[in-house]
Amino acid sequence: MNDVSVRLHLLITSRKLFLKFGYSKVTMDEIAREMGMSKKTIYLYFPGKLKLMEEVIEEMKNEITQGVHKILADTSLSTLEKLKQVMIFTADFLSSVSPFVATDLERNVPELWDKLKSVKYELAFSNIKKLLKECIASGIIRKDISPDLLLMFYSSAFQHVRDSAFLNDFPKDIRQQIPSTGEQVFSEWVKICFEGLER
Repeated sequence: MNDVSVRLHLLITSRKLFLKFGYSKVTMDEIAREMGMSKKTIYLYFPGKLKLMEEVIEEMKNEITQGVHKILADTSLSTLEKLKQVMIFTADFLSSVSPFVATDLERNVPELWDKLKSVKYELAFSNIKKLLKECIASGIIRKDISPDLLLMFYSSAFQHVRDSAFLNDFPKDIRQQIPSTGEQVFSEWVKICFEGLER
């Protein structure tokens, strides 16, 4: 592999480990072992674990920014469809950061957690709220709906619905009925939210 490929593979591997075990629990030795290379080789590309985490966060910021902007720029979508797709995409993406990992980042690298959190509030939530208000103003969504309260319910849903500790509170037969992918879970949530339960 060339240098670009090695660097990319390092970021992908580190991201997988950080999001599974938490930043503080992952060591450079474990990353090296997962990569099948020496720590000395990793240090040729990154000076340490903090820099790796910085790059992972930056990569995640870029991915969610590009994803949201792509949906908003799609002229074939109505405002309501844009709202639904942004909600599904954002929830699926951000739910990969479990409450455990979020707490670990906040405690051990707060400056990096603030960067990721700012994307959630300044990009994702602000656009969702803007689209909600546009839908309310045009009569697509009821005027007695609070955008802020809906955002709180939405945030709570994607922070917990893929969290194993939360899911383990439910019987196995219920857990087995939950869709296997985040996109399926949040598509169902959005459907319930916008179409309701009545036939």
